[in-house]
Amino acid sequence: MRSSLSLCLSILTFVALTGTTVALGQSTARDVSVAVNTFGFVSPAIATARVAVVHDGGASQVDAQRIVAGMPSSVRRTQITATAIPVSAIGSSGANVFFLASGMSNGSLSSVRSQLAGRQDLCVTTERRYVENGACILAVSSSPQVRIVVNNSAARQFGVRFATALMMMVEEI
Repeated sequence: MRSSLSLCLSILTFVALTGTTVALGQSTARDVSVAVNTFGFVSPAIATARVAVVHDGGASQVDAQRIVAGMPSSVRRTQITATAIPVSAIGSSGANVFFLASGMSNGSLSSVRSQLAGRQDLCVTTERRYVENGACILAVSSSPQVRIVVNNSAARQFGVRFATALMMMVEEI
């Protein structure tokens, strides 16, 4: 018990002294920044991104609100608007980009996958497992270094193509 408390205090001290942010199952502002910068690498490029940040309630809804609040209004030549929506609203959202929030259930991910198949809309997330199971096309993480993972099978199923410049920088699965 005492060693666990000591370890917790050591971690908190490290975080306080270094300014490190700890985000467990949450998308960071830097993750969102990396994700929106991929919008210009969709072929053809997305000029106006109507982003639906998808959640299934609870923790994923909190993450969705955080993502929407951190979403810029434009990046390079792409204008961006973002709103948080529940999984059930995907079909009526009018979005052309879907950002899946952290913390979604496997059942919700299955629903997302079936609703997005064939729509030719980009799906991004910060959760690699969403990309590994085919619910989303592209996962980004920014800590400790920027990493972008693309599921080629999901990209084909969703009807999305990426510019060669992006594909040279990603890990493909």
